[in-house]
Amino acid sequence: MTTWHIITCEYPPQVGGVSDYTRLLARHLREAGDEVHVWAPAYEEPAEPHLHRDLGDLSARALQHAGELLDRHMTPRRFLVQWVPHGYGKRGINLGFSRWIAARVRQGDELYVIVHEPCLEPGQRLWKHRFVSLMQRHMVRILLRSATRVFISIPGWESRLRDLAPPLLRFEWLPIPATIDADASPEAVSILRAQFGRDALFIGHLGTYSAELRRVLRPALLSILEQLPNAHALLLGNNGDSFAGDLKSAAPDFAHRLHGSGLLSDADLAAHIAACDLMLQPYPDGLSSRRTSLMNVISRGTPVVSNLGHLTEPLWRESNAVALASTSEPTQLATLCVELLRDESRSELGRAGRELYFFRFDWSKIIATLRSSPASARSAAASTSSNPSNKGQKLE
Repeated sequence: MTTWHIITCEYPPQVGGVSDYTRLLARHLREAGDEVHVWAPAYEEPAEPHLHRDLGDLSARALQHAGELLDRHMTPRRFLVQWVPHGYGKRGINLGFSRWIAARVRQGDELYVIVHEPCLEPGQRLWKHRFVSLMQRHMVRILLRSATRVFISIPGWESRLRDLAPPLLRFEWLPIPATIDADASPEAVSILRAQFGRDALFIGHLGTYSAELRRVLRPALLSILEQLPNAHALLLGNNGDSFAGDLKSAAPDFAHRLHGSGLLSDADLAAHIAACDLMLQPYPDGLSSRRTSLMNVISRGTPVVSNLGHLTEPLWRESNAVALASTSEPTQLATLCVELLRDESRSELGRAGRELYFFRFDWSKIIATLRSSPASARSAAASTSSNPSNKGQKLE
């Protein structure tokens, strides 16, 4: 049995992808037989016996206090840091946090790091963003030079991190699995679909509706609704309601076919995804295995339209598990969606996505990788590279 001390910048009831991921990660590690403690910033009173909100405000004093509490736990202590550079306070430049982790390692603790995002890219236009990028590169450099193992959510992060890491440090690909912790009720799906008539088609989107993404979704969805009079847009996730309201104001003729769900329970969200005939999931940097929204959709067997980009792994083109436009240009995406909504064989796409998910991305795969020894992980990677016919595993 291994004892894990997961360090995270957020945890439920805080809303966020890292929050949901960490909750499920802790649960699956416990179910595998390990002991797990989660250390998180102050938010609300702990609702779980092994949740410690003692990182406080992530200041030097709070971290010192957390360190004193950690010292009460048996050694060896293995840290598993959920790294997102903007998550640990001080507007994304909390150099003291990285130094605190490094000091713990020098005292004998062991460090594993999961890199969800590495750092703000250099070459920013504004000087203050260039400064943030410089500081975040320094922060992640400290962690990489203290770590025993480093996991990256997409292979594309290695090129961003290689010059910051020790020459012999190996980066291991650890995709982000689905974070919806419930199955879709067939009865709930039937009730949802019955509200809009037997012939209605549902085009969905799950996300947080950033300004950049709205510029893609708005024209794409309106084009789809214009071409398919029986289509309805189902806008799921945080800010879906506000985005639906913006679309209704811009296109009042379509108002009765635009539906924002707001925040839903896992069970309700699973039912809404399953009720969709197709999900439109564009990403400006390309579809990749770090996209929790994508994993939540393909794990339900709902067909997906997305796009290629500079962070897209070859796996997605090779697997034919999603329909891919060459760019995130709205007209391309809308055309592809309309073609699939008119083609009843699109369900085959959904089945292929679900099969790929459970073969390559399911939680059982993630936990097995984390719990494996470094030596066995290197052996598995060498075996995969020498046998490229292994389905969906060429990127190891």
